[in-house]
Amino acid sequence: MNYKHFAKLVILSTLALIIGVIESLIPPILPFLPFVRIGLANIIIIYTLLILGSKEAYAIAAIKSIFTGLIIGNPIMILYSLPSSAVSLTCIILLFKINKNSLCAISCVGAVVHNLMQLLVAAIMAGTFLVLSYAPYFILIGSIAGYVVGILALILAKRLPI
Repeated sequence: MNYKHFAKLVILSTLALIIGVIESLIPPILPFLPFVRIGLANIIIIYTLLILGSKEAYAIAAIKSIFTGLIIGNPIMILYSLPSSAVSLTCIILLFKINKNSLCAISCVGAVVHNLMQLLVAAIMAGTFLVLSYAPYFILIGSIAGYVVGILALILAKRLPI
């Protein structure tokens, strides 16, 4: 890895981390689902996937998942975010390889998979699958948020190629 590539990775990691921390400080959009976030830092992760590649996208997703939880003082968040980000990003990469869907559709799938993985982690941690009753809300919200993230990542990739 050359220095220029490494510098891009550091800048994108920092951006994802800053966006993730700022988003965690914003009050919830839906008060009855206080743990739901849009996932704006995923714009940077998808952008990284488009511009630099999958290894770099995984690295940024891991950095964002680990350090956001540590910075905001909620390390338990890492247990939800890290596996969800890994599985979600894997689905996104596989859909990119198939290349039969739009970026927005792929981003929607990624967001829904991320949300469902977080529910699965919550069910395991709580010892009950009752938390899965939130799945319809998470699917709807994930679809909308994923679409928005996909559009913004596409705009960013077109206007700011590295």
